Amino acid sequence: MRLAPDKPKDWRPDLGFEVRARCDSALDDRARDALTSRFIEEAIEGNDLVCGGAVFGHGEHATELHVVVSAMSEGGSCTARDRLQVETWLRSEPGFVQVHVGRLCSTETDGFPRDEPALPPVMGEDARERALWLRTEAIAEFRKAAAVLGRPEIRDAEQHLLRAIQLVHAGYDELCRALFRKLELDLPGESFDESRSTLFSFFSFDLDQAVHPKRLRGWRRTPLKDALHDVTFGIDNFDNVIDLPDLHDLERHIVGASRTAIDELWKLVMASPRSTLAKRLERAAVGHRKRRADQERERARPRKRTKRGSK
Repeated sequence: MRLAPDKPKDWRPDLGFEVRARCDSALDDRARDALTSRFIEEAIEGNDLVCGGAVFGHGEHATELHVVVSAMSEGGSCTARDRLQVETWLRSEPGFVQVHVGRLCSTETDGFPRDEPALPPVMGEDARERALWLRTEAIAEFRKAAAVLGRPEIRDAEQHLLRAIQLVHAGYDELCRALFRKLELDLPGESFDESRSTLFSFFSFDLDQAVHPKRLRGWRRTPLKDALHDVTFGIDNFDNVIDLPDLHDLERHIVGASRTAIDELWKLVMASPRSTLAKRLERAAVGHRKRRADQERERARPRKRTKRGSK
C-alpha cells in the first residue's frame, strides 16, 4: 500500500463503504420517511456507524437511497462485519426492491468509487504498446459479452418478456371492457394501450367523485389504481432484456399487481345491482358521460381569432 504524504509509517486509511438501494415505488412519502428513520436507527446507528448522502430525493430520485457509511468513532474503520450487517438489514426489508453494498475502501477521497473490476497488470515497453495491449484486452472482453448477449436464448427471453406484458394488458382489457359494457359506456380503441387514458380518467376522477364527492379528484389512492399504475406505467419502462434494470421488479408488476387489478376489477364487474358499489358505479358512469360531453362541446366550440399584435 502506498503511504500517504506526511503520514506516519504505520498509517492506514479509514475504511468505509457505499450503499445504493431503491425502494418500492408504491410507497408514499410517509412510508419512505418511516423506512429512512428505521434505516438510520437500526442499520446505521444500531451498528455504531454514521452515513452521509441522499435518501429519497425528489422526482426521478424519489425512490433512491445513496449514502456512504463510515465508523462512528474518530479514526475508526468499518469492517466486513459492518458491511454484512447493513446489507443483511437492507435485504430483509420488503420495502427495498434493489440493493447494492459496495466493497470496503478508503474514506480519504471525496466520495466512494463504484465497484468496478480491477484492471490486470499492463504489458508493453512504451505507452503505445501498453495502449495497444489494453485495446486487445478490451476487444477480448467485448467479444465475451457479445457471445452471451448475441445468443438466441437472450433474444428469446426478450420476446417472452414482451409477450408477458402484452398478455397482462390483454387481461386488463377483457375486464375493463366488461365493466364498461355493464355501465353502457364507450371505451375507445381496440387495445388496452389505446383505451388507457379513458380508463384512468374513469377510475381516478369519475369513480373517486362518486365515492367521495367532497374530496379533490384523484386524491384517494386505492389498490386498483396502484395496481393499474404498476402494470401499465411500471412496465412501460421495459425496452429490452439487456437494459432491464431489475428482473424481480418487473416480476412484481406482472405477477403481483396484475392479480390485484384483476381481483379489484372483477369486484366491480360482479357488483350486485342493488349494492352500494353498483350505485356508486352508476353515479360514476353518469359523471363520466357528462364530462365526455363537456369535452366534446369544448372541442367543437370555434376558437376566437386574435389580431396580430393585439394583446
